[in-house]
Amino acid sequence: MKTPKVRTLVVTIFIGALLVVFNFFTLKTTSALRAFINTESYYSGGQKDATRQLYLYAFTSDNLHWSQFQEHLKIPIGDSLARVALNDDASREVINSAFIQGKNSPQDLDDLVWLYRNFKDFKFMQSALGYWSQCDRLVGELYQLGRELNVHVERETLTNGKHFEILYQLERNSQDLSRNQKQFSAVMSNATRSLSSFLFWANFMMTFGILGTAGYLILFSFRKVRQSKYTLQHQVEKLTKANFELDRFVYSVSHDLRAPLASIQGIIKVARHENKSESENEMLNMIGNSANRLDLFIKDILDYSRNSRMQITHKAIDFEKSISETLENLSHMENFDRLKIESKIEGEGTFFSDDKRLDIVISNIISNAIKYLDVDKDNPFLSICIKWSGTDASLIFKDNGIGIRENQLQKIFDMFYRASNQATGAGLGLYILKETVENVGGKFNVDSEFEKGITFSIDLPSMQPNETNA
Repeated sequence: MKTPKVRTLVVTIFIGALLVVFNFFTLKTTSALRAFINTESYYSGGQKDATRQLYLYAFTSDNLHWSQFQEHLKIPIGDSLARVALNDDASREVINSAFIQGKNSPQDLDDLVWLYRNFKDFKFMQSALGYWSQCDRLVGELYQLGRELNVHVERETLTNGKHFEILYQLERNSQDLSRNQKQFSAVMSNATRSLSSFLFWANFMMTFGILGTAGYLILFSFRKVRQSKYTLQHQVEKLTKANFELDRFVYSVSHDLRAPLASIQGIIKVARHENKSESENEMLNMIGNSANRLDLFIKDILDYSRNSRMQITHKAIDFEKSISETLENLSHMENFDRLKIESKIEGEGTFFSDDKRLDIVISNIISNAIKYLDVDKDNPFLSICIKWSGTDASLIFKDNGIGIRENQLQKIFDMFYRASNQATGAGLGLYILKETVENVGGKFNVDSEFEKGITFSIDLPSMQPNETNA
């Protein structure tokens, strides 16, 4: 009897040790992949800031923007030097110095070098390095464009034709860089997701083996069973933490994208005040529309992330302030000035709810009214009626836009569903609206008639300050 028990115990110990070793290397690889994704974020941020400064320099000829262009460009150049140093098997001092120039954290340097040297021959790493190399080439072209512009500015030989040609090349360069950066990030993100999935199933199978052998040993030792449960709980906590960090990463990247995007929108507004040719104005409009669409998409991602990760708060709500701030935030949208917005807000007492989530609800409904405005109507309008008391609130939003067909009403709250070809977003807005209203304990109803308009009715309970979130 002793021999089977000893063999079972040995198998259990072996599987447990294998699980620890496996998790150590998997988590190290995951950490290294995260470091490479962060590197791309710094690289992309530095490049986009440099591009923005070069645009400003092109329009203002201010040497301050030229200096800032060169300073921001040092970041992607540093990462480029690091890649070359890694490929040439240079010393760690040279590699570390280049990565530090690229704004990488010193704590990530070992992981970056470890991943490159151990995975450089893997298919996903070859693909990522290919996109990185393309980005380095395009950064070199960006630098040359900057030098060419600087020479013309200093010599006062910048003609309108050359100015337009440089701006066109700069736009093409920025698009090519963005495309390659997205591909690099996608490859590394897919590798991370695949690794996480593999980690889950490997952990599951190994844990199953541990539980199986522990089930045999339970006849002889209750303590072994408790140890197996602890191991399983520990793995679940690791997976939960990994999912939480992934959500934080999505939120962080989306939030960081809005800053350079806002700069682009600001530059476009400034440029529109200058005398431009028809083709230049057309290009500015195309850039502006694309930037606005991207801004709305990023806003949807941020709203979704905030709604899923933020704790519910209970604050006194100022509906008039919320409506006013929302309209100001959406004033850049196309057709905003065409939509006549009327609001009637009245109530008694103090209404408590989650102010951030309420702003998400109001912003999504108003932005939809703007996006799906019926351009063929002479008097497009949005009517907002809000009534509240100390116990509840009623919000009604009614417009005369393009409306929604009856057979589509049940689908409009599905993630990524778009009911109209006029839609320019990702199909997240109404999904986020539904989730957000439900998170604060509210109910909603939608009535719509195609080509006549749509009405959103929302009923919300008041959350007293001493309530706790379930």
